[in-house]
Amino acid sequence: MQITDWTDYGLFAAVARHGSLARAAHEPGLSQATLSRRMTALEQRTGRRLFAHGAAGYTPTTEGRALLEQAKKMEAAARGIAHWSAAQSGP
Repeated sequence: MQITDWTDYGLFAAVARHGSLARAAHEPGLSQATLSRRMTALEQRTGRRLFAHGAAGYTPTTEGRALLEQAKKMEAAARGIAHWSAAQSGP
């Protein structure tokens, strides 16, 4: 599987954290419809159902929880790169 957009994994993690497309869409300034399309596309690319949709909101499936662990690692790596970059730009 080719990674087409790293951002989708961060958006996926936001939906998992918030349990809601509306709340997750607010962070990056996306519409709920756009975020829904991005999550549908991510599920199609991975060939897996990543969320169970219900009255309680969006809950990661077993496969979604496995992907979430990887997405969290990506987020941590991105924060590390940002910290490194900030340190390199010194005086």
